[in-house]
Amino acid sequence: MSVKINPSTHPEITLADQFLRYIPRSGKISKANLLTTIYKENPERYARNRDYFEVALEILTREKYVDLIISNDDDLAGTEYRLTIEGRALQDAGGYLKRYKERKEKESFDKKVNTAEGKKTIFDNKVKYILFFIVVLTAIGGLWPKRSSNAKKTDTQTQNRPNNDSFTQNLQDQSVAETTLTASEKPQPQNPTSRTPEDSRPQTTQHAEKKADNMSLSTPSKPIQVTTSDNIEFKLVKVTGNAKTQSVTCTLVLTTSAANWYIMSQVKSIIDGEGNEYKLKSFTNGASDYLRSIDLITGIPIKCTYTFSGVLADVKTIKLFKYDYSHSAGEPYAVEFRDIPVDWK
Repeated sequence: MSVKINPSTHPEITLADQFLRYIPRSGKISKANLLTTIYKENPERYARNRDYFEVALEILTREKYVDLIISNDDDLAGTEYRLTIEGRALQDAGGYLKRYKERKEKESFDKKVNTAEGKKTIFDNKVKYILFFIVVLTAIGGLWPKRSSNAKKTDTQTQNRPNNDSFTQNLQDQSVAETTLTASEKPQPQNPTSRTPEDSRPQTTQHAEKKADNMSLSTPSKPIQVTTSDNIEFKLVKVTGNAKTQSVTCTLVLTTSAANWYIMSQVKSIIDGEGNEYKLKSFTNGASDYLRSIDLITGIPIKCTYTFSGVLADVKTIKLFKYDYSHSAGEPYAVEFRDIPVDWK
């Protein structure tokens, strides 16, 4: 496909072709005479392309088709041009415009060739990769039947091998049977006192087991919080929530180190982390569920429970459980338990 040159788009190329045609093959021509010749050929084109004259002449000079000769006169009359050997050859070959078209066609062709070669290289690489994978898959496929055949051979050899293990096992069974028969024929000593399997265990083992059982029964659970006031140890053992009844029960164990005496419990409420207060619903002081007095015996623990109503299951922590109490003389006292987790059931 030939390359079309638009004179309006590339005026310098058209002017270079005109200049090359009007420069004589032998001798030289001044710049003024050259421009005059161009003007006479087409005045309108001359006026339209006059800004490209210098560019066109620079192209011919730079590509060594024309030699520039400058004298001491003014620019137009003192500037002369003459053809070089390459310029005369270019005139004979059809001019600068034709050579320019041929150059562009070659560049376009080379570009297409390079593009095609690039595509071919990509295609060749893809083909190589595909062939490589085919070879690998073929190799893997060839190994698989060999492994299968080897496995079958191994199974066949195993089946054909004499069953020496069963023969040995039969001999062992016969030996055990003979030994058992011989032992049964011997007289067994008679034990006048029959013992149960439990009695046959060593006494040391029985004693250790009983001791462990007693320890597990007597060991109390670890309290949540412990505080001491007036020679009384207050152990908060557990705080249990009942989601069904919407209640929370606090269990305490009280132990005094002083002489026997009693106190009066005056527990009123608990407060959660949001500031909500829940009133006491019921309580137990020892075995009593109505008497507030608690009889304390030296070194003897006594359990007390306090149940508060209206507590929802989303209350995970009791911020304050204040245990108010008074002595026999009526003096008010209190101990506090803070940030207590609730175990909801």
